[in-house]
Amino acid sequence: MALHVHSPKLFKPIMESRISTRISLLAGLSVFCVAMMVAAHFFGDAAVRQAFVTEDRYAQLADYTQKIETAALALKTSETDFLLHRNSIHAKRHEKASARVITLLDEVPVASVAGTFESAVLDLRDLVREYTAQFRFIVRLYKQLDPDENKGIQGQFRKAVHAVEARIRASGSDRLLAKLLMLRRQEKDFLLRENPKYVERFDRGQAEFVELLARAPVPPGIRQEVTALMGAYGEGFHTWVEISAALHDEIGRLAAISTKLAPMFERFNDMVTAKHAQVRTALEEARALTSKIFIFTGIFVLGLALLFGTIIARSITRPLKAITETVKALAGGDLDQYIPATGNRDETGDIARALHVFKGNAIARAQLEAEKEESRLARKEAGEAERKRLAAHARELEDLAEQNRIARAEAESANRMKSEFLAAMSHELRTPLNAVIGFAGILEQQKLGPLGNDKYHEYAKDIEESGQHLLQLINDILDLSKIEAGQESLDETDLTIANAAQPVMTMMRQRAHKGGVELINELPHDLPALHADERKTKQILLNLMSNAVKFTKPGGQVTIYGSTEADGGLTIRVADTGIGIAPEDIPKAFSQFGQIDGALNRAHEGTGLGLPLCKALVEQHGGTLDMQSELGVGTTVTVRFPAARTVLPQDKAHVA
Repeated sequence: MALHVHSPKLFKPIMESRISTRISLLAGLSVFCVAMMVAAHFFGDAAVRQAFVTEDRYAQLADYTQKIETAALALKTSETDFLLHRNSIHAKRHEKASARVITLLDEVPVASVAGTFESAVLDLRDLVREYTAQFRFIVRLYKQLDPDENKGIQGQFRKAVHAVEARIRASGSDRLLAKLLMLRRQEKDFLLRENPKYVERFDRGQAEFVELLARAPVPPGIRQEVTALMGAYGEGFHTWVEISAALHDEIGRLAAISTKLAPMFERFNDMVTAKHAQVRTALEEARALTSKIFIFTGIFVLGLALLFGTIIARSITRPLKAITETVKALAGGDLDQYIPATGNRDETGDIARALHVFKGNAIARAQLEAEKEESRLARKEAGEAERKRLAAHARELEDLAEQNRIARAEAESANRMKSEFLAAMSHELRTPLNAVIGFAGILEQQKLGPLGNDKYHEYAKDIEESGQHLLQLINDILDLSKIEAGQESLDETDLTIANAAQPVMTMMRQRAHKGGVELINELPHDLPALHADERKTKQILLNLMSNAVKFTKPGGQVTIYGSTEADGGLTIRVADTGIGIAPEDIPKAFSQFGQIDGALNRAHEGTGLGLPLCKALVEQHGGTLDMQSELGVGTTVTVRFPAARTVLPQDKAHVA
């Protein structure tokens, strides 16, 4: 029995095709719809973009128009300021403003819009250049009238009249001086009012002065010099009058040009503003039309897609839904369920036929599951037996672990007994050895008389040195054993590190000098006191300094430092520039009788107990001992005492 979807005859060929074909058709329809939307958007957007480009061009033109108008206002302002003050500063400002206006007119983008603006810009540019040339001519005329005697005409003829005045005063002629002052009065009246009548009066006064000069009782040389200076004075004055008159005419021409500029700027601005508004209106209309086209196209495309999508979706979902219900029934255990749509020629038919095969396989699997259940029960019994075997093996491992724990406890107990034995044997070992050392010293010093042979003297010295070395080894072993056995107590007192280090430095100085090593004491004088065992503190310093000197080559340095930590603790550092230790060998150096390198230890005497003993003594005080070292560079040993052992100044009762 085949399951079909009822649809118009128009779509029957489509409905009977395979699902992949229908989906491809639906995808093609979607692409077509999207293409229509894109085309509508493209053509609409092209019109809007064109309108945007036109609007942007006119907006740019309007922006340039505003800049030109602002620059033209600055141009007019600088003109007014110059004519009022006749200052070179305002002339320079006018020159900059003029250059700015011409530059903007040259750059105005009229070529990107309608050509109606080009003629207006060209007319404005020509008129501004004419205006600028006229203004520059006026500035040159003003410079000619400059009162500076080294630059302008006015300064030069005043220089001449000042020279005349000086000669007349020197001659003592009061009448000539009075006539000259009257002549100067006519000059100043003209400069102030610029009335032609003062020029006539100046000419009459100059003639009267020359006539009076001819009759005046002055030396001929002075008369001749004054006459020449008066000629220069009169000629300069008349030149100044002519230029002043010409200046008035040129200022009038400048005003006429300036009067034409303002309306032209205003008309150009009005033209650009009106055209810009017109273009903006066209842009808004293009936007509205594009939106309408896009909305209409979208509604049409959406309706078409929904129609075809619904028909194709129903042709796929209906048979799939029937097959899904069948699958649920089969999953519930109903293996007699009928399989629909097996006669369909599309993918749903393939699924239905595959489901039919699955149904047969499910029946076969049900039979197989029963057989598997029997096999599972058998495996379960075998697994239980294996679990019991593993449990027995785990109990055996626990017994072995308990035996190891007992053996370890016995070893630790034996080590403690060894330490207690060595601590108890302190007197028995030291007393005879002290006797050997003492008698060897008596023999070496020959206190009871000569030995009779020099070899006996050498042997006695060797016996004493060997005894001292053995006594030091026994002392270290016994001290370390006492600490491990808990029998070593602290004789605590308040002491300063500097005082404790002084005898150590004294003891080590001869050995260091012999080995070519420099000892440096960097302990601060204001270092706080320490509450500790003084003898053991000195032993710590002695062992560390001895090791540092021993393993430092000639020419090296051994330095002792001291400082206070942030938490109040006290830190002592002994640093050398010796042979150093590899970082991986540092733990071995802290082990009892630890040997870092055979050849190295043969070259330097020692038992390997110095560092372990120092570490034990420091830890007995509640502190820590660390080492940083690098081969060929040197070693730094840091001893840190806790803050509880730092004695503050107000707490000091007696400091050793």
